[in-house]
Amino acid sequence: FQRGPPAIPGGAMGCGVSRCSAKEQEEIFQKAAKEMMLLCAEGALAHAADIRIDSPPAALDYARKTAANLRSLVKLTRSVFSTGSGWGLEAAAKRAAASGGVLGDLGCMFQGPAALLDQTGGMVSGALGSAMHKSMDQTANDVEERAAALSVGFSRAGQDICIQRKDEVLKIISDLIDEVKFSSSAGSALRLVRGEPPYADAQYKACKGDAVAQFFMATSSKKLFDALMPIGEEILPDHKVTQEWNDFLAFLEEWNKKMAEHDLTQSMQLGPMELDFHRYIVDHTMAEIAHLMGREESVNRESSAGKSRRPVTFAVCFNGFPALDKRLPREHFLNRNK
Repeated sequence: FQRGPPAIPGGAMGCGVSRCSAKEQEEIFQKAAKEMMLLCAEGALAHAADIRIDSPPAALDYARKTAANLRSLVKLTRSVFSTGSGWGLEAAAKRAAASGGVLGDLGCMFQGPAALLDQTGGMVSGALGSAMHKSMDQTANDVEERAAALSVGFSRAGQDICIQRKDEVLKIISDLIDEVKFSSSAGSALRLVRGEPPYADAQYKACKGDAVAQFFMATSSKKLFDALMPIGEEILPDHKVTQEWNDFLAFLEEWNKKMAEHDLTQSMQLGPMELDFHRYIVDHTMAEIAHLMGREESVNRESSAGKSRRPVTFAVCFNGFPALDKRLPREHFLNRNK
């Protein structure tokens, strides 16, 4: 589709042409804008597999703090496992075990290997501590990697909300589109579609590519979230992402409890993570729908012909021609539903 003067039903624009009133012209553009919203929603849901939801910042932050605490323990335990002679490793491990808490758990793990190595005389000073420190460093790396990997499950959950309940989600959006009210100034349909006066090709090209989709979300996001949340509450409890999330929380809680068991590490204990898991996924699923709708609008603006249920007027509105220093011929208003 090449931008240019679209076909004018009933003849060319010229002298004596009856033109729309401002109100009639705005109605034409309102219908076109709502049609664009619906096209974008259909396109967005058709590409729901493109939904991407990042790991929650709260989870990433909690994981970073847990990893930092584990790395601090590496430094803390060096003195416990430093023997100075290459011998007495079993005694060092026993001292750690006797201390209780985190160090105790780790000391118990290493008592057997330490005794064997003591007997064979095959360990140099600090080797037991080095082995444990390496294990703790790996655990610190693991917790950060697991937090980052949550995005895969969260994205899949958002995709499944839109794919498994596609028809229901589209009906929700369609009903909200019907309720959209345009304002008489910056939020007028004419300005959203064509930009600034004189609403010609230059202004159309300068108009935001997702202006209509953004307006829909700005006016409908609360209602959309409220309608999507029950769908999320139905899908998420049995979704794989919930088990992944619970496993992640259990992993963090295990280490957090250990921190609280020993005087030296109590200051490292973290409070509970504050995150509404279901709300986060639904909220970010909605944000991704908005992003995909905007992407669809940009494509539709570039080539608007033949994409609408109202092809006669849709391509006239989403086009830089004709300029609207004069209002559209009234025939467009009479054909506004075509």
